[in-house]
Amino acid sequence: MKAEIFSYLGQPRDVLNNAEEAYQNSQKIGNNQLSFDALYIKMTGFYLIENIEDMHLTFDKADKIFQTLPETTSNEYYKMKLKYLLIKGLNYAFYGELENGLEYYIERLALSKKLGDKHETVISLLGCSGISQSLGDLDKALDYAMKSLEIAEKIANKPLIAGNLSLISNISRLKGDLDQALDYAMQSLAYKEIQSKDKIETLLRIGEIFRIKGELNKAMKYCEQGLSFSKEIDFKYEIGHCLWRIGQIFWNQGKLENALEYLKRSLKLSEDNEFFSNILNSIFHLIRVNVDLKAVDQAKMYLQRLKEFTVDSHSIWVKQLCQVGEAYILKTSYRSRSRIEAENLLNQVIKEPIMYYELTIFALIELCDLLLIELRMTNDVEVLEEIKPVITRLLKISEEQHSYRYIAETKLLQAKLALIQMDIEKAEQLLTLAQQLAEKHGLQLIAQKISHEHDKVLDQLEVWDKVKKEEAPISERIKLASTDGVLERIQGRRAVESPELVDEEPILLLIMDNSGTTYFNHIFVTNWDHSDLFSSFMSAFNTFSDEIFSKSIDRIRIGENTILINPVETFLACYVIKGQSYPALKKLNKFAEVIKKKSKIWDSLLKSIKTSEMLDLNNPPSLGAAVKEIFFP
Repeated sequence: MKAEIFSYLGQPRDVLNNAEEAYQNSQKIGNNQLSFDALYIKMTGFYLIENIEDMHLTFDKADKIFQTLPETTSNEYYKMKLKYLLIKGLNYAFYGELENGLEYYIERLALSKKLGDKHETVISLLGCSGISQSLGDLDKALDYAMKSLEIAEKIANKPLIAGNLSLISNISRLKGDLDQALDYAMQSLAYKEIQSKDKIETLLRIGEIFRIKGELNKAMKYCEQGLSFSKEIDFKYEIGHCLWRIGQIFWNQGKLENALEYLKRSLKLSEDNEFFSNILNSIFHLIRVNVDLKAVDQAKMYLQRLKEFTVDSHSIWVKQLCQVGEAYILKTSYRSRSRIEAENLLNQVIKEPIMYYELTIFALIELCDLLLIELRMTNDVEVLEEIKPVITRLLKISEEQHSYRYIAETKLLQAKLALIQMDIEKAEQLLTLAQQLAEKHGLQLIAQKISHEHDKVLDQLEVWDKVKKEEAPISERIKLASTDGVLERIQGRRAVESPELVDEEPILLLIMDNSGTTYFNHIFVTNWDHSDLFSSFMSAFNTFSDEIFSKSIDRIRIGENTILINPVETFLACYVIKGQSYPALKKLNKFAEVIKKKSKIWDSLLKSIKTSEMLDLNNPPSLGAAVKEIFFP
């Protein structure tokens, strides 16, 4: 009982010590039921610190004891069986046999329902949800979690309600709905009865949401709160977890010395307490930080320590960590032989089953970086063809995992490669799609950055025309396309640096149809003749009409003016500006929404098609009110 209480308090060492003492004493008196209970709670202690090897060994002992217990129809036996099915499913899940693990959790769910035990039904549903999440079946995971939350609310078990909300938050994050994930996480934290481990994990989860969004200062704030609470209750495993998470954020910010300090602290504490997963994560990040600090010998030392874990471990994840870490070091060498070896190691990782999708994504990004280095050095167009399948695989995995940050950044990288190949039209389409996707999934900083990159391409159109005419070498095109920043952000070595947003200079707002007929226009500047601009726009419109109405292009540059475009069914809302596109696009998108949602505006537009009557700020009045509210707030 003491061990179980310590597990709720989040003190795994005390769980393990008390459980072991209970096991030894129960063995002395020959009580197999108590021995099984002691091993059961001991296994949960190893689960708290993610010590897979010892958890597996403990399960083997518990399994042998359970098989000796007489099978009866008593409630006492069924309660034992519920524990057995839980740890058996857990054991399979941690060894990567997820389907088998889910099978035992489903059996446990059926038994808990048969017994009418709502508390155990919630636990079973949580287990089914967790494994379904690991299997990538996020809709099923969410269904299990929602059913679990419903029962937890009926029995008013506040710790389980908070735990469910935290789990739903994580599923929402994995589905790419970051705002909803944040909402559920905040609801979870609002319960003062939330279990210690759930509270810390939820704080770290919020930190991860903000890290994905690129809001690293907010990410740091929540991870530091997690660290503070972990210290307060002396939960050493979570202290180590928070330390390496904070180290990772410092690395993302480019603050390498700070990252080094926190990662070393995490490693020391985790080694002292044998926290297996924290040790591995700390060492892996220490390799990356030391390479970036050009301390290659130190990185090699940490790699050797990482390799020592592969001797006794059968984990594919551990092996892949070593391969990617070694490739990261080899990639820094000027010798072509080392880079070839790095490429081989990365290819091995991406061909194997995905154990941890971010690690596979990282391997793909590193491989892409290696190929771009080769492209710069050789100017060999064939290397571009080798990069394409790597990026395709990167997109596929990102889409399967609903990792919209990676999808948006990868599409930006594709746009850069299209520029290198002198396909400006395709580059613009990819930039538009990347920004729209980032916007849709709450990645505002990334959306701003992509919009800035799009404006930059439009500013450099004459330069690209010159490069094309002169048939400049690929190395020069790579430099002009500036691929390094994108790769460093995807790798996590650079934060998203949002450009300073400056309001645009508004020139003209209009609504037209797909034939070019104008139904509304409002000029923001006095004594301005837009006939030449409109003529140029119509020429561009005829060229890009398919792309405009499919929303795969959202801006056109004509001289020093930018025309922003948002299709609204058969109409186009267009906004002519000078300056940055991003703030102006936000206004135009809002204006397009109002056109469709305000029935008086929409009905007036439809009527004007028949009557050829032009709309203005007073016809209907709601149109003028919308323009005033959106463009002159």
